[in-house]
This record gives sequence, C-alpha cells and structure tokens, in this order.
Amino acid sequence: MQKIRTLAASAIACGALVLTAAPAQARPAAVPVAAAAVPVTAAAAVPAADEAARSTWVTVFNKTTKPLALAGNRLLHGCWMDNRTPQSWVNSRGAVMFASESCGFMTGTEGEVTYNINEGGQVHLTWNNPYSGANSYTCTVPSGYSCVYSGGSGNSAQVTFTFTKD
Repeated sequence: MQKIRTLAASAIACGALVLTAAPAQARPAAVPVAAAAVPVTAAAAVPAADEAARSTWVTVFNKTTKPLALAGNRLLHGCWMDNRTPQSWVNSRGAVMFASESCGFMTGTEGEVTYNINEGGQVHLTWNNPYSGANSYTCTVPSGYSCVYSGGSGNSAQVTFTFTKD
C-alpha cells in the first residue's frame, strides 16, 4: 500500500507555524501542538509576520529654557509606530520620543518634524532609514542655536537629536 503523506499545520503559542508530516491513516488532518513541544530561544525566535523591516525611534532633547511647539510632521515613507506620533510640545529642558516604521514590502521609513521655537524660528528634523542603503539624518536650526544627532545606525535605528542655545 502506498503511503500518502499529509501536512498538518497548527499555530502554537509563540505565533510560529509548525508543519508536521504523517501518513494519512496515522493522524487526523489537524494536529494540535503544545507550546512546550517546540522549544524556542530568543536567538532562534522567528520574527512576527507583522514586524517591520525598518524602524526609527527618534528622541528629541530640548536643552533650552524655552518650550518647543509642534508646527508639523509627515512621513514620506512608512507609518507611525503604535500611535507614537510627535508630541505637541517639547518642554524646556525636556525630551520627547516618537517612532516610525516601514509598512510596505521592501520599504523603509522616512519622515520629518518641525517645532517652533518660542523666541522665533524653527527646529527641523529629518530621518531616513531606507530598505537598502545608509541611514541619514539632518537637523536645521536658526542662528544662535545648535542641534546635533547621535546614534541612528541599523535596521531598527535609535537616533537622538539634542537642541541647545549657543
């Protein structure tokens, strides 16, 4: 008698898909698999299907005595991560964090944020974490102010912009 092999798929607690092969007579079409049956370590874990290929976490430090008011923001590529959009204000001597991620096939994330300075002028920040190529960042401020960024490498980038008065 020719053995006919069937594949049964069961989702397990960690969200991975387990395929098992068995003769048709030996098992029912769907085989439940306990989570403990497949040990998963952090190094061997399969990323979730909805995990973005690229993400950028942006931290803005305002080291001045004046608050910054959000003037605008936009994403040229990607989506805001978990509703982590830029906040309306960055308090004096305060910090805010926001994040964007890719949300399409073989795409990255790119965006910009502009804050108004209480005394006049604007702080303009940009980030680009492409699917292919190097990450890039800019920070443009008016005369009398400085802005530097640090970090920002890798597919899951974390960049910090620090805004100061000269």
